[in-house]
Parts: sequence; structure tokens; C-alpha cells
Amino acid sequence: MTSVCTLSQILRPGTSQRRRPGAAYRRVPRNPRLPEVTHRRYRRDVAHPLPAVGSVSVGVTATPEALWPLVSDPSVPARFSTELEEAAFLEGSGAEVGAVIEGRNVNGGFEWTTHSTVVVCDPPRCFAWATGGAEAPAATWTFLVEDAVGGATLTHSVVLHEGQQPLASAIEAEPDRAAAIVQDRLAVLLVSMERTVSGIAGLAESAEAADG
Repeated sequence: MTSVCTLSQILRPGTSQRRRPGAAYRRVPRNPRLPEVTHRRYRRDVAHPLPAVGSVSVGVTATPEALWPLVSDPSVPARFSTELEEAAFLEGSGAEVGAVIEGRNVNGGFEWTTHSTVVVCDPPRCFAWATGGAEAPAATWTFLVEDAVGGATLTHSVVLHEGQQPLASAIEAEPDRAAAIVQDRLAVLLVSMERTVSGIAGLAESAEAADG
């Protein structure tokens, strides 16, 4: 099976939003006991800001098999994200291609629900889902697990696609700020992604230590 976990192969959150009175973006301090993120990057193109790609990686002293139950469970990122409050497979589905994940997100004065479709499920290496649907998603998210000396490397990546909400409306309203709008959104997502990979690494390492 050809994996779309390579970022260059991933192309294109359908969301319904409602305004809530509230504060600014939440900033949750990183737990110093969790593994440090070893790599963070994003691609910036001022002339063509979308699609935009961001990724973070962390070294894990645990096997890919120990990581797989965590990266393929949509409720796990919600434990660490500054935005995702809860996520679960819809009733009757699980970690398989075509399964639908419902997520509830909160950020400052906004709360919204997303529906994502699993597009890759290749245990224990790759789990990817497209928010907004597989045909025309606004974002494609991936967990990639690779072998490394002493354990594994866990990479979490996102691709923000062109022409989809909510970025499309923001860019249409302020086209001169398109690059800044995309960069600001990606920066917010990378904060949660760093916390997520560090948190997952910590869970996997603790589980293997307990079993050992």
C-alpha cells in the first residue's frame, strides 16, 4: 500500500462555528517532565501561503508498537491540545480507513465541531485523517512512526489546504494579510502539536517501563 504519510503526498476543518464570549487563546505550560520536541518546521511561501505545511517530531524510547494505540486513538491528542477538547470515533467505527472522527474544539471566544475521515491506517507506522472529508478537506493531519536507535521517532504533521473554511473567509476579507493569517494559524497549531507528541511519547515510555 502506498502511504500518504510523506508530506509531499498529502493534499487538502470543515467546521461549524459559533461565537462564545470569552478570553484570548489559551496558553498551557508544557510539562517539563515530558520528552522534548527535537524538530519543528513549517513551510512559508508569502506569494502562495496555501497549502501550508507544519510538523513536529520527538524521539521516543518506546517501540512503534507501543506508540500505535496512542496515535490511532483520536481521544489522546485531546488530552494535550490547547484547542481540541474532545474527539472520538463515531459510534460503530474504529481505527480504519473511512472511519469518521468527531471533534469539539475551543479557542478563545469560539467553539466548533469538526468531522474528519481516516485516510490512512497503516499500523504501526502511519495514521492520517482529513478534516472536512477526504474529497475536499481543509486540513490533513498525520502521525508517522519511524524506527530510531533506542526506540522510535514520532512525527506529527498538518497540511492546511487552499479554498476551505475557516481560512478562506479570513483571507478573502484581508487578502493583503494572507501570508500572516496562515502563519499565525499554523503557529497556534504547532503549539498543540508539540504538546501532543511530547505527551504521547511520555505515555508510551511510561507504559513500556511499567511492562518491563
